[in-house]
Amino acid sequence: MDPRKDVPPINCVVIGGGYSGSKVAYQLDSIFNVTLIDTKNFCEITSDIIPIISSPWSEKNEDACRKLQVLHRYYLKRANVLTGVANHVSDTEVSMSDGRTVPYDILVVATGEKKAFPFSTKQKTVSGRVAELKAFNQFLGTSKQVAIVGAGPMGVSLAAQLSEDRPELQVHLFHSSGTILPNLPDVAQDYALQHLRKCKNVTLHLAEEVTGITTTPATDAQAAAKALVSSTSNAPLSGSSWFSRLFRRNEDSSRDSVVIPEKFHLDVNHLEYEPKPVQSIKQGGGNETIRDFDYVFNVGGDTPQPIESGLLSSHLSPDTHLKVSTLMQVFDHHNIFVVGRCNNLPWCRGLGSSDLQARALFRMMNSIVNSTNPKLLTSSDGLRLDRLVVPRLLVKLGNTDACGSTPWSGSMTGVNALREFIQDRGHLQREFISPIFYKQQDPARVHKRVTEWKLEDMTDIT
Repeated sequence: MDPRKDVPPINCVVIGGGYSGSKVAYQLDSIFNVTLIDTKNFCEITSDIIPIISSPWSEKNEDACRKLQVLHRYYLKRANVLTGVANHVSDTEVSMSDGRTVPYDILVVATGEKKAFPFSTKQKTVSGRVAELKAFNQFLGTSKQVAIVGAGPMGVSLAAQLSEDRPELQVHLFHSSGTILPNLPDVAQDYALQHLRKCKNVTLHLAEEVTGITTTPATDAQAAAKALVSSTSNAPLSGSSWFSRLFRRNEDSSRDSVVIPEKFHLDVNHLEYEPKPVQSIKQGGGNETIRDFDYVFNVGGDTPQPIESGLLSSHLSPDTHLKVSTLMQVFDHHNIFVVGRCNNLPWCRGLGSSDLQARALFRMMNSIVNSTNPKLLTSSDGLRLDRLVVPRLLVKLGNTDACGSTPWSGSMTGVNALREFIQDRGHLQREFISPIFYKQQDPARVHKRVTEWKLEDMTDIT
């Protein structure tokens, strides 16, 4: 009889199946008894759907979807995958909206941030997501004018890709600041700005703040449209009425047919200020309503989607990010970690920082389990924020151009940035597309070391 089977497992619950949560679940799969809670049964890198929705639909788009959307079961060998919504966290367990409870010894929160459609989905399966993207792609083929709110990495990349793939589509890019890509060095900012100005069908609206969205005629779609831009959040479309009209299914056909929705109108506040002084004062320069957009992409803002019920509610910052130490631990709960875009660490939020956080968490857990003596975490085990002054952030500008920066190369533009972008994406997706399953570690040693760490560790560092 194997005595290891009598050892109770260490339960690690990961909430959120985006890049950060999926990465953590994969890395800890061979150490703990992992449970991944996600609203869907697959993982996708959200920003990589831009080429899928921008280029006219073909077999290449379907192949890209198969590579982009990876089932959680494909890269997880031992972990349990629960499809649902986690809505409450206590000291010992996670409660789900359908009534299920999941006990935990270690909790990792990776709920990410709120995104608007099509960069978020309520589809639970890969087939539903592919059909959704295909229907939206066909809808864009019937559109004449769209607006993009926010000139961050996703907004700039989307504008450049739409300009190249759909030259007949008029693209309006709105940004409340006088510069684009604020987290990148000046060289990359200027390069991206010049690239967009060369695009004949892209109109830049810098220093113009979108304050509201309306539709014509004023129906229940107006409420859904207003959810696209809000002063407090950029939540995805609420309700299904607007979406059902946009992608209505014929009764006599299994194929999705596109129905053009109401027109969107943007309320814009023109701002007057110097773009790069040490201190700048924004003054209202007048309001204007820009009319008749077929669709509005809201990719601005940074609004996390935390679990506000339970013990985590007292650890929210004013902007609803979860407050953590440089060890990514919630204060007073050293067995609860927060990784990805939903924590309040002061750095550029993106795939590069999410990957670094996931790897740092794995390194800490691995050191606890495999140390010869009881291991206590110290500040040297955590993240070094001073090393992240230059972000790891690469922005693709169409099919043949890019810009960005990395900590090891600094600012990059042109072919060098495109090559780095391709290599970086391959690195980020490798473990999902071609997973390596490691031998399970000794449950007795894992239980002993983690129990000692939980009893003794006090790592409320700043």
